[in-house]
Amino acid sequence: MLKKPVDFAVRIRIIIGKRGLLLWKLEWFYIYGREICRMNKNKESAHEGTSMQRAKVLVLTGIFMLLLLPGAHGGITLTTLVSFAGTNGATPFAALIQGADGNFYGTTQSGGDFNKGTVFQLSTNGTLTTLATFDGTNGATPCGLVQSSDGSFYGTTQAGGTNAVSSGGLGTVFRITTNGSFTSLMSFAGTNGANPMSGLMRGSDGNFYGTTYHGGSSSFGAIYRFTSNNTLDVLASLDFTNGWPVGGLVESSNGNFYGTSTAGRSSHGGLFQVTSNGTVSNLATFLVTNTLPQGALVQGKDGNFYGTSVFGAGPSKNANNRGTIFSVTPSGTVEPLYTFIPSAQSSTTFPDGAAPYCTMIQDAAGNFYGTASAGGWFTKGVVFELTSDGTFVKLAQMNGTNGANPYSGLIVGTDGNFYGVAKSGGAYGQGSIFVLGITVDPPVIQSIRQTNNSIAFSWSAVPGKRYQVQSTPELVPTNWNNLGGAITATNGVFNSAVTSPNVTLSASDLIGASSHQFYRVVVVP
Repeated sequence: MLKKPVDFAVRIRIIIGKRGLLLWKLEWFYIYGREICRMNKNKESAHEGTSMQRAKVLVLTGIFMLLLLPGAHGGITLTTLVSFAGTNGATPFAALIQGADGNFYGTTQSGGDFNKGTVFQLSTNGTLTTLATFDGTNGATPCGLVQSSDGSFYGTTQAGGTNAVSSGGLGTVFRITTNGSFTSLMSFAGTNGANPMSGLMRGSDGNFYGTTYHGGSSSFGAIYRFTSNNTLDVLASLDFTNGWPVGGLVESSNGNFYGTSTAGRSSHGGLFQVTSNGTVSNLATFLVTNTLPQGALVQGKDGNFYGTSVFGAGPSKNANNRGTIFSVTPSGTVEPLYTFIPSAQSSTTFPDGAAPYCTMIQDAAGNFYGTASAGGWFTKGVVFELTSDGTFVKLAQMNGTNGANPYSGLIVGTDGNFYGVAKSGGAYGQGSIFVLGITVDPPVIQSIRQTNNSIAFSWSAVPGKRYQVQSTPELVPTNWNNLGGAITATNGVFNSAVTSPNVTLSASDLIGASSHQFYRVVVVP
């Protein structure tokens, strides 16, 4: 994300004209070393030097490249950080997590010394370190990670462990530290669940919660709680109306847990709620409009839940469609928001993506971000945004070289960029880790006005971004003074495909006794 200091400026000379009229003369400047270079209307530069006339001069500065170069805008860059080669892991399926130490952590479902998966660390400088490999006894085919309050990570494996070894095992729960100290905590036994397809989530009570795809009293899966003393309690066993959950749980603001199932009376999946004491309620049965939700839900800022389904006709009712994005109220009312549809030329080509398995994330402006495992012009998957007003934006495409088939969602790093994994593709065809950087357009001054002894100005902004107005009496200072606190842009829509801001912020300041004053607007974290 763009967080650079200002290097362009506007100088507004305030001149007292005939009959006391206040006249404005605008001149463009950019800082070049310790000199001030003026841009004339032909965009040729002329050095003026650092001395200024002792007239009343107000200078508002910002990152104003757009004013000098009309049509320029921010961009979207997808960069491959790691290509898995087998020995260091293969087929990453679950989303990354950024640890408290700033490093990224994740798992691969295969590869490693025994080809049963790994746990890895990715440092901020791009170094990949294998922390643990699975051999079957300690688990196999790991899911995602969650960090505990003590800094260690907890996770599950879909197979392996000490039970049902002849059939590949029923899965495990494990703990691993940042330096690779690994402990297999328990093996699923069937009655308490079997074959978890998703990782754990940390509840507000400090315990971990999860689902298993099989096991329980009816073999349709179970919902369990894993306590801090390594005890697993089955909260509920699922049945044919709400079973076979692939995604994990999300804790609602009301303290209950919500999840999706791939079974259900319609065979298209459903939505359930479970209380902390294990009472399960079936809230919704999905129909052909939303079929087979695979990822966990996310609760939006409006209190509703949002998710994706791998199949489904959605609002357009076309049987050839390949997946939806939907919302669901806490009481179970489901509404398809967007459908992944084929192109007009071919029913098998999905230019905007297809088959989303991911759990989405929401930003401060209310926009959702996620991945589709297939589709795009390269048929390898896409990264998308669904804006707060329901507009779908394809941000990036996987082309095989940078990865293919992203099944998990994205996370936002502390640097403001999006990080994700692709299950296949990359330099060795066995998956990749990628980063998606979205550069926001710089703020552009839109109006300047004076009222008595106050100067006010407004600038363009991006919803969800924070802006700080700063001032100084010198154009090339060592310190800038904040004018009030940071301002967060709200409302409106920011279309990341063209990075076109459409929100305006404003600020004002009193004109003091100083002969000149400089201002700038910067994007802050």
